[in-house]
Amino acid sequence: MTATCHHGKPPGAPGPKAANDASSRCRSGNTSAIWLRTEELASGKNPPEMTSRARKTRLTTAGAASKFGMNGCSVSTQRGSRAAQIGDAAIAILAERGARGLTHRAVDSAAGLPPGTTSNYARTRAALVELALERMTELETADIAPRMAAGPPASLDEFASLAAGIIHHSITAARTRMLARYELALEATRRPELRAVYDQAGQLYREGAPALLAAAGSADPERHARMLTAWAEGIMFDAIAGAGWQRQPTVEDLRLTLLEYLRAILPATGQETGS
Repeated sequence: MTATCHHGKPPGAPGPKAANDASSRCRSGNTSAIWLRTEELASGKNPPEMTSRARKTRLTTAGAASKFGMNGCSVSTQRGSRAAQIGDAAIAILAERGARGLTHRAVDSAAGLPPGTTSNYARTRAALVELALERMTELETADIAPRMAAGPPASLDEFASLAAGIIHHSITAARTRMLARYELALEATRRPELRAVYDQAGQLYREGAPALLAAAGSADPERHARMLTAWAEGIMFDAIAGAGWQRQPTVEDLRLTLLEYLRAILPATGQETGS
């Protein structure tokens, strides 16, 4: 696909009209990467604890996904693998040197690119930060999508196991990326323009939780999802940058805690499995 980027026009890139046409084609493409569907969970095949309010509940984050190239058209597809290479280098620098260390020259050096290459893709530092956030979102989506390929969880235990796996991956294999995100989160508290971009990136995953909890029988899915997300964010921060870094939770620790929370907020409509 033709490269397109509002951060700056790389050498040989198309004009604005061609880029916009390519972007439009990408946005209208496949949305299955971030599309969860909970449909007819109340069938006899599903455990009773997941049956309440579970008739044809459908959710899609395609709208949020399209903002970040997550609808089947990745950053690397839209703007070439060079943009992904720059994004990866920016993430590594943020994690290793902090937000102050993120410069165009530093990214060029870390990525092994000729001087000035990063500037061709992100003219300003704000554009470079946005490119890094887009790359983070792309990588996070690539991590999570396979875990959701089997469809929505059919029991509380499956729900807890799915969430535990995602959280544990974030504090282990994806630790560098999370450190970079924390650096940008702190900078966003001082820069309103970054705050908007940062919050928008986070919406991609926050939007799905209320619908899943509603399908599971939550009487207040918005509040329950907000608290569950806040707990997960706190666990990850503590394990990566807080005092808990020396004793990180295991997948089983996370699964059991999540299961306890879900049991507390959801109606007891049947015998639990997998506890």
